[in-house]
Formats: sequence, C-alpha cells, structure tokens
Amino acid sequence: MTTAYSNQIETARASYSSDIDGLTFDVSIRLTGVAGNSVCAVLNNALASPLIPLKGTDPTAVDPALIGTGVEGCWLSEIEAEVIRPREVMVYLHYQHSPADVVRVRAGSNLSQIETNKDKNGDAISLEYTYPSTYEHKPELAGKTVTQGGTVTLLKPEITREYEIREPNDPTELTRLYGGKTNSTAMHGTGDTGTWMLASINGSSDNNNSGTEYWNNVYVFQYREDGWNPEAAFNDPNTGDPPPDLVADTGIKTVDRYDQVDFKTSLSNLGIPT
Repeated sequence: MTTAYSNQIETARASYSSDIDGLTFDVSIRLTGVAGNSVCAVLNNALASPLIPLKGTDPTAVDPALIGTGVEGCWLSEIEAEVIRPREVMVYLHYQHSPADVVRVRAGSNLSQIETNKDKNGDAISLEYTYPSTYEHKPELAGKTVTQGGTVTLLKPEITREYEIREPNDPTELTRLYGGKTNSTAMHGTGDTGTWMLASINGSSDNNNSGTEYWNNVYVFQYREDGWNPEAAFNDPNTGDPPPDLVADTGIKTVDRYDQVDFKTSLSNLGIPT
C-alpha cells in the first residue's frame, strides 16, 4: 500500500516556563493517508514521513513562514504521535530554547563533614586531665596534669551553584580538563581564589540525528569559605592528637594540593559572574 501524506499544521504555540525547560515552542501536525496494517505500522510510517523534521532542527523546518520570528533559537527535543482515525495521525513536536542563549542556574547547599582542631574563634582546642594520686597504670603520671590537643568533626553547609546547558561538549573530557580544580579568579561575589571547586560535571547524550552529538550538561560548583587545600598537623605520638601550641607553617601547614583554573574564561559559555 502506498502512503500519501498531507501536511497540515494544527497549532503552533510558544510559552515560557520557570522550570528548567525555559522557553518552549510546540507544533502539532496532522498527517492523513498514512498506510499501515496495524496501529504500530501506521505510527512508524507517520514518523518516517519526510514531512516530519529531524530532532535538533528548528521550527522553520516545518513552516518556513516562521523564519525571522525568533523561533530559530529553538530546537526539536521531543516527538510524539497518536492515531486519531484510520490512516490519520497527529504528530506533536516539542521545541525548547537553544543553549547558546539560555543557561539555567540553580543555587543551594550541601552538608559536609569537616575535621578541625580549632574552635569557632580559631583557637586550638586544648584538653587537660589531672591523674589521681593513686593512679596505678603508670605510677609516674600519678598526681600530674597532662594537656593535649583535640579534633572534632563539624557539619557545615557549603554553597553550591549549578549551571545547566545543552552543548556539543562531552562531559567526560570536560571533567578531565576542569573537574576537581578550584577558581584562580574571583567569582560568585567572593574575592578569594581557591574557594570554588568544580565538583562534578554530569551530562546526558542528546542524539539529534543531525550529525552533531549534543549533551545536556550540569556543572556543579561548591564553595568552601576557608578554601579546599587540606591542613596537615603534627600529632603527639603519646596522645595521638595535635598539641595545642603548634606553630603555623612549622607544626601545622596548609598543603597546596589543588590546581586552579580561570573558570570564567575557560567556561565562558556559562556566564559565571565575578
């Protein structure tokens, strides 16, 4: 049986949503004369119609009259179809805005565990104990007062900012280049370098059948006020804890461990603010 298609645009609607879809553009097309001896065959033949555009194209591929109306910035992300009558199919095309113009940003926080040997004022934690005069395990400690440092685990909220964008960049390669590195220039309203880490880049492949593989990538930056470089401290072998009177840069040091990147320049498509 030969399929004879008739292309009729039923509706064209543009709208803006506050969720991650941003600007959307929807078109429904009625196809008649679609051959097939079953519902599945009719649907397959309808979606194979030369009148149905490829994913990744803009709405002007359906209706050239839309050229110059601003919808060229949208791309076809989803196609649905249903048989409404014998040999008649309604095809729904869902477009969303191009990532070249729209970056979706989310902000929040994560709760992290941090070990420290200092109190909220920055003073070293100091503990002491006076052994009883009748102490028998080590008689030489009987009646003596011993002072030692201590460490505690803090639960601390850390700010996160996420940037979502559709782009032809594989997140695996992006992670190799920028993942686990910290900022070398001020960003997000903070002047300190080394405080924002690119914690992860996650993406899902979007095969648009147009020869270019796109990814819906999410970049996650995490902020730590004191920076991400770890601190190493001398531990008293007799107590297992750092002494309370460690000298900075001698008994206790900040280790320069993380490479830094100018994210605003290297990832300029995200539009990261200073």
